[in-house]
Amino acid sequence: MSTTCSGCNNKIHNLGFMKCSKCNKLYDLICLNITEEHFNTLSQKYRDEWICPSCVCSLPKKSNLLTPVRSPAASLNDKYTMSLNVNTTRGNKQKLKSSELLSNEDVDLTTLISEIRDFRDEVKDIVRQELKVQTSAITKCFQERLGELSKTLESKDLEISSLKSLVNQLQQQIAVQDQHSMRNELEIIGMPEENNENLTHIVLATCQKLGVQVSENELDEVVRVDPKRSSGSKSSMPNYKHPRPIIVKLLRHKKRDELITAARARRGLSSENIVNSSPQNIYINERLTKSNRYLFRNSRLRAKNLGFQFCWVRNGGIYIKQAENKPAIRILSHEDLDTKIGPEKANELS
Repeated sequence: MSTTCSGCNNKIHNLGFMKCSKCNKLYDLICLNITEEHFNTLSQKYRDEWICPSCVCSLPKKSNLLTPVRSPAASLNDKYTMSLNVNTTRGNKQKLKSSELLSNEDVDLTTLISEIRDFRDEVKDIVRQELKVQTSAITKCFQERLGELSKTLESKDLEISSLKSLVNQLQQQIAVQDQHSMRNELEIIGMPEENNENLTHIVLATCQKLGVQVSENELDEVVRVDPKRSSGSKSSMPNYKHPRPIIVKLLRHKKRDELITAARARRGLSSENIVNSSPQNIYINERLTKSNRYLFRNSRLRAKNLGFQFCWVRNGGIYIKQAENKPAIRILSHEDLDTKIGPEKANELS
């Protein structure tokens, strides 16, 4: 048998209960505040006529003027006696016992404080353990994420390194192409500069002095490079100390090489009998791009400091050689100076 108590709403699993004769509601012995021994002394008639508190409240009120005063010791057979003691509080039986315990005036305050402290320590332990678990989970998540980011960064570093290498290759290819576009050009350095000068005549006279026959039709373009000095400065005067180079562009590459070979064979070439100013030493070289001129300059300095005897330019390429019997080394970039020649010394840095 399994029924529900109308007082505490808990299941009744034994025969210890009372049934209201009016509404047929059931109440267990705990809610009625009676013991099993007391319950066993109740007559069957009393049990059959028993009325629950709800039904007692619904009975019509009667005048009690003629009712004698009830004695303190009420008879157990009074069918309303236990109704006055029925517990109608809804809820768990354990809660009822706790309430009775807390309402007891004899509760030991020290014991209560101790229990509160124990409860507080228990809550602390639970919270600490939970925080430890959560922290461990978060740390693990961060470590996994950091591992993923590290792999991504390594991949990006490899990609950047590959792109840098590709950029260097492209820059070298562009430098080679730029230099190749100047394969028919040479430069004359040190030729004094005069007002109203005829550059074509100066170039033809220089070629004649070198012993190379060059006609005006073989010249594509003759100019001085770098901006011309303003008329108010000393450098605009004729025969200034550092004249601008003369760039000669020929129609044939072979004729350019012939002129450069003749200039290298003839040392001490000067501007005498070419221009009217005082004679100056002149030099005829292959024309280099700006980046190659800078690279050639650094190559000569590095070769000199490290004991290399030769450094020259041929067909736009820069070469160095440690000695006469050593192989020539091609320099394509500034990185080649460190790998093929050696790191720069302190005197070179200064």
